[in-house]
Amino acid sequence: MKSHTLQFIGRNGNGSIILTLETVGEDNNTGFNLYRSRRRNGAYIQVNNVPINANGNAVAGAIHSFVDIPPGRGIYYYKLETIDDNGVNIILGPIKAKTRSGNMRPTGINGS
Repeated sequence: MKSHTLQFIGRNGNGSIILTLETVGEDNNTGFNLYRSRRRNGAYIQVNNVPINANGNAVAGAIHSFVDIPPGRGIYYYKLETIDDNGVNIILGPIKAKTRSGNMRPTGINGS
């Protein structure tokens, strides 16, 4: 798999959580799935109905955003699944995000 993740963050969207993924390359990548849990080590459920399409290529990455409306206020944990053209999937995260009014400090993971 050659999806190189640069940044995966979650931030408050006033009752929603805006998840942003930035890649530096998406060679051999089909797309991404996002999973949410109330607990860091708890059970995660998929929040996107269909995979988020990879828009980048081998030499140029892309920025992907997804708005999640969780079932209530509070802290949530998210994992990112990258899906490659050969069916090899890698799970990244978790990251932590909190729904509340006002601004929220983004948290995330960096790396490849």
